Amino acid sequence: MSFAAELQKACDRAKDRAVETVRLTALGVHAGMARRAPVDTGRLKSNFQVGIGAINTATNAPAGSDPAPAAAAALATWRPGQTIWLTNSLPYARVAEFGLYGKPPGSANGPKTRGGYSSQAVGGFVRLTAQDFAQSFRRAARAAKK
Repeated sequence: MSFAAELQKACDRAKDRAVETVRLTALGVHAGMARRAPVDTGRLKSNFQVGIGAINTATNAPAGSDPAPAAAAALATWRPGQTIWLTNSLPYARVAEFGLYGKPPGSANGPKTRGGYSSQAVGGFVRLTAQDFAQSFRRAARAAKK
């Protein structure tokens, strides 16, 4: 095998690892958001979606269903240069994340809320997962090397 062919083969392997790292990172972030989402009926966890090139606004996943298989299938279609969208389009997802229950202020406290926030996710769930992005990336990069 010529040097040029060996170099091309090495570049192809590196590109494949990079693609796999991006997919695994997105899958890890997706799983982290779903795992941290406050649970009531489970519908919020089930409706985390992956869109490739455009936002997936679907909200029809049944409560309690696992969003991971659909996420993995969508990410398998991703190619470099495309945007990966990780979303939850349920109307109350934003409320659960940013603590907007019971507006105006003072009317928010109840058995499932504290200061307008879900008592199960007082610090949010998307924001906390975003803070862990670097850790998700490192895990994905290690997994892609194998």
